[in-house]
Amino acid sequence: MKDHVEFTGASGAIYRYALAPDGRVTTPSGGNYLFVRDRPEGPIVVFAGETSNLMSNLAEHWPEAVERYGATHILTRLNVPSRIRAQELEDLLQALAPPMNAGAA
Repeated sequence: MKDHVEFTGASGAIYRYALAPDGRVTTPSGGNYLFVRDRPEGPIVVFAGETSNLMSNLAEHWPEAVERYGATHILTRLNVPSRIRAQELEDLLQALAPPMNAGAA
């Protein structure tokens, strides 16, 4: 998988996400994150989320993403303001419809 992957939201905005090396997030900053399943035609997002601390808040959903949806990688995007994180998450949810998010609704 590439080190950076871009996703387009429903609004047409493009968001660039960084691959978490070895699946480890090492920044306590706020941001958005995606659990993806890598495929030859490109990654598919299985879960999208946002948090005030990327380093400590991803573990809750990761095991389910791997076991039920075949997630292979974590991608992150730093966004400290919570309002911006929420807007980006909603934009991506509308565009990508990750299956794990639909199950959580």
